[in-house]
This record gives sequence, structure tokens and C-alpha cells, in this order.
Amino acid sequence: QSDAGLGGPYAPVVDGDFFTDQPRALYQGGKIAKTPYILGSNSDEGTLFELAATPVTDQAGLTTAIAQQYGDAGAALAQLYPVSAFDGGAPNPYQAALTRIVGDSILVCSTYDSALLAANQGVSVSMYNFDIPVVIPGVVGTNPGELYLGASHGSELPFVFGTSPQFATNAAQASVSKLMERYWTRFAASGDPNGGGDLAWPKFTADSNQRMQFTEQSSVVTGFRAAECAFWIGQYEAQFAAPPLSL
Repeated sequence: QSDAGLGGPYAPVVDGDFFTDQPRALYQGGKIAKTPYILGSNSDEGTLFELAATPVTDQAGLTTAIAQQYGDAGAALAQLYPVSAFDGGAPNPYQAALTRIVGDSILVCSTYDSALLAANQGVSVSMYNFDIPVVIPGVVGTNPGELYLGASHGSELPFVFGTSPQFATNAAQASVSKLMERYWTRFAASGDPNGGGDLAWPKFTADSNQRMQFTEQSSVVTGFRAAECAFWIGQYEAQFAAPPLSL
């Protein structure tokens, strides 16, 4: 949907064979397979993508970073992601605000956008947010000198497949992993993650906007980052409507 913040083109190639049009146009025109989806993202999607960037430690650095990555959208982003909302964020509130912006722009809200496009065509969609931070003692965490990843990109996969006990570091997290395995297994078998005595996972719709929130105490949440994603979807739509660059 968008390559904002990635510094390069990450887009499908319309070849007239496999892709007959841009995916957004295909979805909007209903020219898609009506296949059920599990779609989701993680709370801290931006941390991995900011690892190689210059650290942001104050307001001036944050303002410069936003201007460099998002240009004229900087003022709107400053209002949508005020630093005051990230007090206590790791490694500092300025970096936390920037990584949230990056994560929302390239993954959290583009995934939500895809869910909307699918649901609007009558496709069954189950959404989630994963919010269990990665902790590797002495290496990854929130202590001074440690790398902060949070619930970073891809960190839910060991929970889904039960492949890394290092990521499910206690009994509560191991229980979440087993819960996710059950949901995904039932979905693979029937197209519906629900069953047994597990918490009911509601279908996502544009009206209800509900998703499963996977934490050590998993729950269903409504309107997850709705205002932020409304902004980014506007950016995706404007980007999609813009004429292609001439080379």
C-alpha cells in the first residue's frame, strides 16, 4: 500500500498476467478471491526499521527526522503523535514517537487498510494486534545499554508456530503461544479461528473495527489506532491517485 519511510519502492509490478492491475484497484473493483484472512500487526512495528537510523533524543531531532521522512506531513504528524503521549516510552519519548510513526505508516495502518479493502468486498477478516515485547536478558529489553525492540516486526511468529521458547519466556506467555496455535490451526482447517472454550475472536468489519489483542491477558479491542490509521489511509489513497513519475 505504501513505502513511506522505507526509502525505496516496494510495490507490485503490474505485468498484465499475474497482476492485471494495482492490488488496490483490484480490491476496489471486487476482482479478488473471496478467501478468509487473518490479518494483523505488532505494537512496535517500527523498531526494526529504525535500528540503522540516527538515534533521536530530543524534540529538534524528532522534528528533523519527521521532516526528512514525511515532508509536508510533519505538522499533522506532530499533532497526531504528540511526544507527551509517549512519556516513559523506551528508549526515550522522542524515539518512541518516531518509531510509532514509522511502524504505523508502513505496517500497522497499511494492514488495517488491507483489512478494510477485503471486508468491504464481503471477505471474512479476523484482525489482531500482538503486544508482547521481545526480551533477551542483557541484550534486548529496557535497561540502559540494552537494545529496545518491544513487540517488533515478526515477533509474533514464534508464538504462532511454537518455535522459540526464548520468546515465550514465562508460563503466561507460553499460554498465549498455545492460544495462538489453536486459533491459527482452526483457521487453517475451517477458515474460522474460533472454537473450544477460547475467547471468541470477532470478525472485523469497517463498522465494528474489532481485533484480538494478544498480551499476557489477551482481549478484544475496538477502534485500535483508528485516528492514526485514518490519516495514513488518506496518505495511501493520495499516493495511489497521484500520476506516476516520469523517468
